[in-house]
Amino acid sequence: MTQDPQQPSDQSPDIPPDLEYEQDLIDYSAAFQSVNDLTELGNAAIQAGLIAGHGYHSGKYEILCNGEALLFTPEEAEAYLKSLFEQTESDSPG
Repeated sequence: MTQDPQQPSDQSPDIPPDLEYEQDLIDYSAAFQSVNDLTELGNAAIQAGLIAGHGYHSGKYEILCNGEALLFTPEEAEAYLKSLFEQTESDSPG
């Protein structure tokens, strides 16, 4: 017996994954990795004696440096910390 193409079959066709959900997972994963990278960079700056502390505060990324609490976006904080390391490297003899 052949099935009428107009009639639904007993088997569900393979449904492709929800692309919006997948994109949300990718975005979340990238954001989580970015936070981890920023945390590691901040921890390295503490160990190098470049800053006193760091972390999220009131929706911004706070860096404690030279007795001041500096507030940045995560992207700005990453750039600031990298510049501290670059400045230290250029100041060291070698």
